[in-house]
Order: sequence, then C-alpha cells, then structure tokens
Amino acid sequence: MASTTVHVAGWTNCQFFRKAKSVIQGLSLLYPRDIAVEIHEYPDRESFRTWLFEHRESFGEDASSHRSSPFCWKGENDFIGGCDDTIEWAREFTSAVAGPAPAVATNGVLNGSGGMVDDGFYGQKPSQHGFDYDLIVIGGGSGGLAMGKKAAKLGAEVCLMDFVKPSPAGSTWGLGGTCVNVGCIPKKLYHTAALLAEGVGDAVDYGWKAADKGMVDWATLRLNVQRHIKSLNFGYRTQLSKIKNESEGKVDYKNGLAVIKDAHTVEYTNKRGKVATTTAARILVSVGGRPKPLDCPGGELAISSDDIFSLEEAPGKTLVVGGGYVALECAGFLAGLGYEVTVLVRSILLRGFDRECVDRVQRSLEQAGVSLRIGVLPESLEKGADGKITVQTSQGALEGFDTVLAATGRAPDTAALGLDDLGVEKKPNGKVASTHEQTNVPNVYTIGDCTFDSYLELTPVAIQAGELLAERLYGGAGAGGGAAAAGDHLGAVHDALVDKEEALREEAPQCLPGRAQLLRAPALVELRLEHV
Repeated sequence: MASTTVHVAGWTNCQFFRKAKSVIQGLSLLYPRDIAVEIHEYPDRESFRTWLFEHRESFGEDASSHRSSPFCWKGENDFIGGCDDTIEWAREFTSAVAGPAPAVATNGVLNGSGGMVDDGFYGQKPSQHGFDYDLIVIGGGSGGLAMGKKAAKLGAEVCLMDFVKPSPAGSTWGLGGTCVNVGCIPKKLYHTAALLAEGVGDAVDYGWKAADKGMVDWATLRLNVQRHIKSLNFGYRTQLSKIKNESEGKVDYKNGLAVIKDAHTVEYTNKRGKVATTTAARILVSVGGRPKPLDCPGGELAISSDDIFSLEEAPGKTLVVGGGYVALECAGFLAGLGYEVTVLVRSILLRGFDRECVDRVQRSLEQAGVSLRIGVLPESLEKGADGKITVQTSQGALEGFDTVLAATGRAPDTAALGLDDLGVEKKPNGKVASTHEQTNVPNVYTIGDCTFDSYLELTPVAIQAGELLAERLYGGAGAGGGAAAAGDHLGAVHDALVDKEEALREEAPQCLPGRAQLLRAPALVELRLEHV
C-alpha cells in the first residue's frame, strides 16, 4: 500500500479537532509506512473559518457545505469529512490493512495475507528433516520466550539461546529480556517507591504520626528489586524445563552468545568461552535492542537504562539526556525518590505523542522539581578529581553531577549475528526486514524490537507476534502477524493517543477504544486507558 498523507485542520480548543488529530496520529504510529500526518492548527474558531471558507470549494461538492472543525482530507484534495467521518475512515483503513479475513496457514504459507512463502519444513520433525531441532530461538526476551514455549507446546523441539552482553558500564542480567530485567518491571517498582514517598508526605494529615519522608534507602530498594527480578528469571527457566513433561515438544536452554553460520547452523559461545554448534530447520531472530551510547567526548561516563536499576551506589544528582518516555520515566521516579534531576532535551518532549498530554506531563515533571532544559545538547563530559561530572552543553557548562543517564533511543542488537553473511535483508537502522515475521531467507524469522515489520516496540506486541507465528508454523492455522495483532488489540482506533508503552503493556489484551487519563503523581506521570 502506498503512503497516504492525511490532513487534519481545525482550531486549537475544539474537542472534535483534537479527537480527530489524535486518531490519525495514532494510526500513523501503528502504520508508519502507510500513513503520514499533516496538522493544520489555527488558534481560534474565527481564523479556522476564514481558512475554511477560502479553501473548501477546492475539495469538491461534498466539502463545499462543510462548516465545522475539523476539516479532514487525504492526498491533495480528497475530502474525508469531519470528526465522525475521519474516525470511520480510520476504521475502514485499519480493516483494509489487517485484511478482510483471518489468514490460514497451509503447508507453512499464509493464504489470504500475501508475502509469506513455504520454507519447506511444515509438519516435519527432526527425524524427517535431519537437523538437531525444529527451531532455534536466538534471544530470550518476551517475544523469543513466547515463541519458543508456544512452539514446544505444539510439539516442536526448540533450542533457545540467550546471552546478555555486558553494557559499557558492566551491567548484566538473566533470562527474560529488556522488559523483565531493565525495563517495564524494575521501572514500575522504582516508580512505586516514588509514589510511596509522595504518600508519606501526606500521611501526617491522615493521622500517621511516625510518617517521615526523608531520603530513600537506595541499597535496600535496589536489593529487593533485584531479588524480585531474579525470581522471575528463575521462573522462566523453570517454565522451560516443565514443557517436556506437558507436551511432545521441548525447549533446551543454552546460555550462549549466538552467531548464525548458515541457514540452519548456529554457533554459540558460553560464558567460559567454550564454542559449540547446533542445527535446526528454522531460526528465529528475537534479539531485541540496546540503548544508544551518548555520542560526544566523554560519553563513556554516562550510564543507560541498562544500568540505572542495578547501581550499587545511589545515583545522587543526576543529568538525564533525552526527551522520550524512557528518559522522562527515569527522571520522574528519580525526582520522586528525592534526587536532584536535570533533563537535556534536543527539541521537544515525547515526539509523536498527543501534545495536550505532553504539556501536562511537562507541567507535572516541573512541579516535581525536575529541571527541563529544552533545546540543549551535551557536547562533552568530564569527571573531576572529586568524582563529579561536568557537562559542557550548547548553552554552557553544567557541573556537579554524580550520574549522567543517556536515554536517547535504542538500536537493534543485530550487527554481530551473521545476518549479513547469510544474506538476510536489514534496514539502514539495523532492523531486520520481514513480511509476516519471515525474512527474505525463508526459514529465518524475526519478531520483536529487532524487526522492521510495522512493529511498535512493546512487550505485548512481541509476545503476540511470537505466539501467532508459532501457531502458523506448528499449529496448522493462525492469524496475521505482529502489526495486525497490535491493531486488533488497540480496537478500531483510540479516541486519544496515549502513552504507547504503558497503555499497551498493561491494557492491550482487553482494551477498548478509550480516552487518555492522566494519573497525577508528581514523581512520575503515566498515561493509561480508561475503559468506556
């Protein structure tokens, strides 16, 4: 499908304009290769109507009588209509992209969805195809675990390889991927700690005489969070070992760094440096991504979200670099825990998010004491004899930081996998190109944050993509891939663009079209779906 530019014109305080704008912006996030957005926003009703009455005749007869905000069209002058018409158009577009009917896998080919080809191994067991396993999964994050477990429960013999390369600061972790170890789970636990601090501040008014906010005991918080994460790591290992007793399939776990040697062979190196190889009919690449390093002199002094949750010492006075949700979530809970926080933002906060919600997020962070420096970039970092870090910026020096946290985006961890030698197509940003999770090498598949298959980089999307792919390859039938799954879980289109990570991670399996509700907590702002 060729890219379509959808235009939404209206005046700022019109609720119907904001609603239509949010729907189309949300659609462009779900289908970035198919939908582009241009917003024509006027400060008041009068200026919008002046524009409208001057231009509506050029959009055809249906548009000539349109008098209200919003006024929406696609392409040059293909009139859509007002708010309700635009939402209906978005629903029809979503249905067209997802396909008129569920796709059904026959001999490994998705009929009715197009693009997926027979890899030659549908319905075969190791005794038939001659390889050690039916499937090798490279990457033990949410998507890889979901695919491996589902395939094994459907009778496949699976080898799951996972190895955490230490971050530049030396941080490592266990089985489960980013979300469990250095993402969703620890972030929410630290956020909860920050919320408790806010509650302590109000407790005296509710009769709690011993309430004293004080300073958080970082060592205790860190220890208990890491204990909880390790219990989850252990749980995943236990789940894998139990599958053999519950089905005809199995999952063999290998804690080794994998390199693909050919279309069926994977070499892996364990933590002691021992190298081994194994083979499979199919290979799944689900290695996720890692934070981008800070690209300036002294950038190695900065840590990332891979490190913040396991710091041995309290972060102290912290500088956060970045304006995305990872940066702002970290800044929020650190401020809530009582640390002085400054954030450097290149241009705007939360690019691509609903601007009304972003404005409220910004106000809440500022009320919590976070210093936001918009339009300021770091140029160099230098550590002094006292251990404090001085940051030279585009607007002068900032001094006295104990910690600098870089949160400027993530990159797929695909460079050293051997995909280039195998001829697997990758995009310029390193993401693996695929159609319905299948690469241009038919028996090599990919899911999660490392793929370019119209994905939102979210845990439930990767899980759903993995389970659906397992159904298609080993269960005899299945639905569309990750992008379609995201569209299905979102319902038709949300009435408002909400924080994608928070809303989908928690609400995706059941959510209905809803509205964004800001949960006001000075320590950190989260946006969730309120069911309607």
